[in-house]
Amino acid sequence: DNGTVTGAGANVTDTQALEAALAAKPGWRFGLSTKDASNNNIPAERVVSTQVLSGGILLTSTYLPGTDMCTDQGQGLLYGMNYKTGSTAQGLVGFLGTHSTQNGNVINRSVSLGAGLPSQTSLHRGSASGNGQKLRACIQTSSGAIICYDISPLSGVSSGEISWREPLDK
Repeated sequence: DNGTVTGAGANVTDTQALEAALAAKPGWRFGLSTKDASNNNIPAERVVSTQVLSGGILLTSTYLPGTDMCTDQGQGLLYGMNYKTGSTAQGLVGFLGTHSTQNGNVINRSVSLGAGLPSQTSLHRGSASGNGQKLRACIQTSSGAIICYDISPLSGVSSGEISWREPLDK
């Protein structure tokens, strides 16, 4: 995945323009991996648990099955996206990292969770450093590993229940 946005219109050059273009559409979608870096077919990546949304960030854990049925545990990935656009955001660099391209540095779409099937992401408001405006996201894999990340939210973090019919930005 090269992070290219398609179907939004030629005048979309930044996140605000993308949000405005998508406001008039029924939403966005993101295709999961079916090819490796060499364009070879691989077992299809799949979403294996409920997605989590907080602070404007949609967190999705996925599983990429291994190819050796006897020994391979497969690999877990965690995607972090702006929930309005499905794109990455500058605020996610500390969590997702970047990679170099011929056009400069690009924010990664996901981070590896290592071997094993990942659980649903658990969120905690605050971080190990005591910063209440951060989110701490933790995932456990079937190998027993527990992986946690401190994430800077894209918008305010609040607790409480809302109806699925209630717009999140109201």
